Amino acid sequence: MKNFGALVTVAVMLLAGITAFVLWGPFGEKPGLREAQEQGGPPAAESVPGVPATEKPRVVRSKGPGMGGEEPSAEGVKPSTVTAPADVAVAPPKPERRFPHGNEIALGTEKSLLQTTYGKPTMRTTAVDGGRLLETWVYLQSDPNIATFILVRNGRVVSANTTVY
Repeated sequence: MKNFGALVTVAVMLLAGITAFVLWGPFGEKPGLREAQEQGGPPAAESVPGVPATEKPRVVRSKGPGMGGEEPSAEGVKPSTVTAPADVAVAPPKPERRFPHGNEIALGTEKSLLQTTYGKPTMRTTAVDGGRLLETWVYLQSDPNIATFILVRNGRVVSANTTVY
């Protein structure tokens, strides 16, 4: 009989532990729900980097002609406009890089010149072979589906091939 009481106590404690684990452990939490509830929407203007809290964008809307409204009167009703702070920097467009073809790349070309001419490769692998740095650069193009494989040994091109995939 003494063992039965200890067995029931252990079973109740084990059951309570499993219940607590399920309720408050990883099974009780819904992934992503907490982040969505904490965020609650777009960031406030004062939390946007580069935009001072005193200079919030201003949106003015009015219905113009042909949109169910009347012509703006002389009282100063303006059409839809958005004003932004004057010190916002606009990034220049990225220069379009041309795709490298194996027959265009001269053997012995330095990899720095290769990267400035064609941009960063889609994939790059690096290995050491016989104490020499060996890199394989892969450029992929999707229309048409072609790939250029460039083998670079000690910083210089040793082979370049283009193939259809």
